[in-house]
Amino acid sequence: IRILKYSFFSIAEFGLKKARELDVPSFYICHNSHLISITKFLPVSLKDFSEIKGFGNVRTDKYGEEILDVLMNV
Repeated sequence: IRILKYSFFSIAEFGLKKARELDVPSFYICHNSHLISITKFLPVSLKDFSEIKGFGNVRTDKYGEEILDVLMNV
C-alpha cells in the first residue's frame, strides 16, 4: 500500500510541476480520477494508457513517457 501512495503522490507532483511549466491548471495534465486509475493500473507501456478512462491518445502522447519515468523511479 505504501508504494501505491507514493506512486499517487509522485504522479500528482509531476502533474503540478508540468502544469507550472506549461502555465496551465494541473487538471489539464491529469485529473484526480486519472491519478487514481494510473496508480491502480500501474502502466508499464504507452499502450497501457488506453486502459485508463479519459486518458486518451493526446494525453498519452504529451505526458505518457514522463509518467512512465515517474512510475519507474518510485
